[in-house]
Amino acid sequence: YGYLTYAAAVIAKEDKRWLDSHRQKVLELVRDYANPNRADRYYPFARHFDFYLAHSWAGGLWVFDAGRNQESSSEAVNAYYALYLLGSAMEDKQLGDWGRILMSMELAAAQKYWHIPSSSAIYPAPFSATKIVGILWSTRVDYSTWFGLNVEYIHCIQYLPFTPLTEVLLDTERTITWWPQRWAGRNPPLSDWWRGYIVMAHAIIDREAAWKEASTLESFDLGSTRVNVLYWIATRPGQGAPPRPLGPALAVSAPQGPLIGPQGPVGGRQEPVGGRQEPVGGSQRPLVGSQGAVRGRGVVAGEEMAVDGCRQCSCKCDCSEVGAGEREEDCRCACRCRRVEGRSDYCLAI
Repeated sequence: YGYLTYAAAVIAKEDKRWLDSHRQKVLELVRDYANPNRADRYYPFARHFDFYLAHSWAGGLWVFDAGRNQESSSEAVNAYYALYLLGSAMEDKQLGDWGRILMSMELAAAQKYWHIPSSSAIYPAPFSATKIVGILWSTRVDYSTWFGLNVEYIHCIQYLPFTPLTEVLLDTERTITWWPQRWAGRNPPLSDWWRGYIVMAHAIIDREAAWKEASTLESFDLGSTRVNVLYWIATRPGQGAPPRPLGPALAVSAPQGPLIGPQGPVGGRQEPVGGRQEPVGGSQRPLVGSQGAVRGRGVVAGEEMAVDGCRQCSCKCDCSEVGAGEREEDCRCACRCRRVEGRSDYCLAI
């Protein structure tokens, strides 16, 4: 709901007539995830927020041995940031202040429990070397996500979406320690759709280099666009004059990216992909640096299809774990995918 509330806030700021006709519908969204009224008969008070721990839980009434969980702390921050923006656009100070309170607590918790700067003593080695928590549970932490084990997923799911508030959420210490080796990593290859997020993170520490890298991007995740990437890079503070324009030769392509099953795009997850009861990897302990295979997760039997370069297929196999009877070249899944039920335009790696 945070993304929808953010969009509503932007429209409301520019179009008061739209706000007048949609006010109650927008507030219905707010009441569902960030209701400020304890006496509301229809929606719970602050549905996701845990005021004892000062952060949200994304998982609801699931039965997990490790308790409740939250993957994307940055999306939680964005949800309450959107609430603040909506209150501002509606000229409703109480609603805006409510959003600021939740946003501030969520942001502080993200920096304390999900980010692992060198000064943090919360997580012991070797987990502290990961510099980020992928999924935080009631009783454990995982270096993984619900949808894959690539390092760019694990780190960038704690960064996106990139908004003005990202300047407060992220800083050099939380980026520079992992960026160089992750960008250079090629096993497994970096996801084309998530390279934009990595470039945006790089801009925090080296805007000029990130600007050049942006010129090589050919596709973008559904939660981002070329304009968003370039604007973010060009507006990084404290790094001298703005970068030069990339020039008219820069090709522009429509945003694209893999869908997470039939439930929605990356960045909008409120439940495990394909009904999984464990994060990818299925570990009952922190996944420290694991790059385990993803194949077979959420995939149903169907027609094999070849996709040129796998640009429309989220192939994320790890050939260090070739199963019995499999050939390494099959595991590489360069173009070997299966269609997901109900989505002829979407496939996952086998």
